[in-house]
Amino acid sequence: MPRYRTEQIAVIGRLKGYLRLDAGVGKAVSPRPEERPSESKAGPPRKDGRAAVRNRHALPLPDPQADRIEIFKTLLGPLPPGKLVDLGAGHGKFSIAAQELGWDVTAVDARTVRMPMTEGIEWLESDVRDFDPSGYGCICVLGLFYHLAVEDQLALLRKCAGTLTIVDTHVAGGVEVKLDGYEGVYFDEVPGGTPEERNAKPTASWGNETSFWPTQESFIRMARDCGFSQVSAVLPPHAKNRTFYVLYP
Repeated sequence: MPRYRTEQIAVIGRLKGYLRLDAGVGKAVSPRPEERPSESKAGPPRKDGRAAVRNRHALPLPDPQADRIEIFKTLLGPLPPGKLVDLGAGHGKFSIAAQELGWDVTAVDARTVRMPMTEGIEWLESDVRDFDPSGYGCICVLGLFYHLAVEDQLALLRKCAGTLTIVDTHVAGGVEVKLDGYEGVYFDEVPGGTPEERNAKPTASWGNETSFWPTQESFIRMARDCGFSQVSAVLPPHAKNRTFYVLYP
């Protein structure tokens, strides 16, 4: 776990309080499943063999005015700049936004086709599952988590657990499956596509045909089980069942 300076601890404390507000950017989410309302069971199987999705897990309606980059800057702004890694950097817009705020940025993705390769940022081609994120003051997982299988999601959370981590991800609006005790839905990355077709699509997963989208309750529990002390969510979400989460070491 990184050693935070006294002023960094104070800033993280202010960020926690900021995200606990019921109005404004967001509010804290109860991290323990026993504190959450009772969850509905999956409905009867559909024709494809999966259970029907119920909406008991859905997030509030999204804010049509929300902008992902501006939300990210709002979350990162109170923190003193240091070393930041952007895992699954893709188009690189978040990496550039962090650099503009004074951070020393490393951007990592299995594909470099969308990376702008701007100066001052270290652009790395690497499968995030093989990358070691230790040594950074902030880890960003923005638009990546929902492209992973559940075992890779848990492995990534364990690697990040000693560091303040910002996640932007879809969550399931209902329950179709339970994997390793976590509820959610499967997501077919490129339905019917070959591995070559999937790997050629910049916005698809790398190396797995199907991904897992946990419900928000299960995502928070995953983070807690992997070593994070608390999870705060930005509300209202910026898209349907998709928002930012701040995971505290």
